[in-house]
Amino acid sequence: MIRRASGIHFRSAALVRAVIGTLACLLLTTRVSSAQCAGDCNADGQPTVGELITMINVALGEAPAFACGAGDANLDDRVTVDEIIAAIGDSPGSCATPAIRRSFDFRSGRLEWAAGFADYSPEMVDQLQLDAGLRSLPQELRLAGPGFLLSGANQSDDLFMFLKRRLATADGIQPAQRYEVEYSIVFASAAQTGCGGIGGSPGESVFLKAGATSVEPEPFLNGEENHFRMNIDKGNQAIDGPDASLVGDVANGLPCDPANAPFVSLRREHRHTATAGAGGELWLLIATDSGFEGTTTLYYQRVDVKITPAS
Repeated sequence: MIRRASGIHFRSAALVRAVIGTLACLLLTTRVSSAQCAGDCNADGQPTVGELITMINVALGEAPAFACGAGDANLDDRVTVDEIIAAIGDSPGSCATPAIRRSFDFRSGRLEWAAGFADYSPEMVDQLQLDAGLRSLPQELRLAGPGFLLSGANQSDDLFMFLKRRLATADGIQPAQRYEVEYSIVFASAAQTGCGGIGGSPGESVFLKAGATSVEPEPFLNGEENHFRMNIDKGNQAIDGPDASLVGDVANGLPCDPANAPFVSLRREHRHTATAGAGGELWLLIATDSGFEGTTTLYYQRVDVKITPAS
């Protein structure tokens, strides 16, 4: 199979693997990054020659892109020569700091993530059109496989839509340890920049948040308000809370044109500090807190997390 990538032909799979393997043995040093390390396919903080070979297999079309999502730096669903070189040539530095790294590519499934909704009254449920789960990515992204869809029609001026995932001592979390949690979040949004709307814009007034907490984030019915609220302090819309802080918004950078609103893949980086529970539990949380009174639909594609003990 012959494939062109960054102006270079892959003419011989065996030859490419041999050359890259030799270079890797000579040059491979672990590298600095936030939540991601290029070439660290299994997110264990130790890029290996075997993982570089996996990147080559992706480049040759012999493995799917999600086999090494960390190697697909520009999110085009393929691995190129430039990305392979970046994975073996970045130095000096270390990816193997005393950190826990986890990588979640939803093309591989739900990966133990769960969805939820809050900040609405029970009477609103039928109007909210709440939807969550693995769905095929929008056609315009030209990416195979599913993303984790979260969608809702905000009727309360404050709809909260979230994903959560539990980590524990089996993942390396230490009881009562304070951690710095670094996120790399890839998601697709059709909310264009500069559009108007009721309560705010569909892009700039839908606030992306991320955080972590020692207790499982769950909605509960507040009897006094008759609203489902969260059992954690996430703040409100653009305001930070101790359990979730502002990443940015979901505006995708395209000029406002409601007649033509394609989805665009975006990457957001974020850092949040949290303390694990006495039993060693730490819940990851990614969410949107909306002031836009309309429908918001997002496809979460990939989440990379680096968790480092905080001083």
